[in-house]
Amino acid sequence: MTSIKLSFIVPAFNEEKELPSCLSSINRAIDDLKELSPNSRLESEIIVVDNNSTDETATLATSGGATVVFEPFNQISRARNAGAREASGKWLLFIDADSHIDGEHLRELVERINSKRFIGGGCIVRFDTNALIGRLFLWIWTPISCVFKFASGSFLLCRRDAFEELGGFSQEIFAAEEIEFSRRLKGWAKPRDMGFFILTSHPFITSGRKWRIYSFREIFIHVFRSLFATRSTIRDRNKLPFFYDGRR
Repeated sequence: MTSIKLSFIVPAFNEEKELPSCLSSINRAIDDLKELSPNSRLESEIIVVDNNSTDETATLATSGGATVVFEPFNQISRARNAGAREASGKWLLFIDADSHIDGEHLRELVERINSKRFIGGGCIVRFDTNALIGRLFLWIWTPISCVFKFASGSFLLCRRDAFEELGGFSQEIFAAEEIEFSRRLKGWAKPRDMGFFILTSHPFITSGRKWRIYSFREIFIHVFRSLFATRSTIRDRNKLPFFYDGRR
C-alpha cells in the first residue's frame, strides 16, 4: 500500500470560535485512523487560510498546529485556492472551519484513494442544530448532492493534479463555487475513466449557525435571490451577506 499525502485546507474568516474544535477534530481523526485502519499510510498537513480576519483566527490556527496562509481578498474561492498553492499533498481536502471530521471519514477517503478509481469526492452533511429550516435545506440538498455528485463546500476532496489543471475554484463567483468546481472536476475525470463519489454512510458534521443567526426574512431573501437571479447573485458579494457580512 502506497503512502498518501493529504493536505487539509481550512479557509477561515473570523473563525476564532469554531476553528480550535475543527483543528482538534482533524488531529483526532488522524490518530483514530491508525486504529481503524492500521495498514493505512497517511502523511498529512493542515493549512489554515486566514481570509483577512480581524480576530484571533491566525493565532489560534498556529497554536493548533496548522500552517497559516494569509489571503487579503475576502472570498471563499480565493481562500481555498491560496491554501492549495501552499499545499504539498497529492490530495487536497477542503474543510470549512466550522466543521468536524472523524476517523471514519478518513478511513473511507483512504479506501477510495487507494482504489485508484476516483478523482475526488464529497460527503453528505448534517448540521449541529435541529432547526427546522436547516432540516428542510438538507432534505432538498442531500438527494441533489448524491444524485448529481455535487460536493458540499464544507467537505471536498480532489487530486492535486486535477485541481491545478482545472485552475482551482472559480474566482468569478462568490457562492456555489463547490458546485461549479464539482461539475468541472467530473468532466475532467470522465475521459480518464475515473469517478467522483459522495460518502453516504456517515454524515459530516458542520455548523448550523446560519439558521440560528439569521432571521427567517434574511434567509428567505437569500434563497429568493439565489433561485431567481442566480447568475447575478453569485457574482456579487454585496448580494451575499449570508456568507460575507462576518456575523458569527
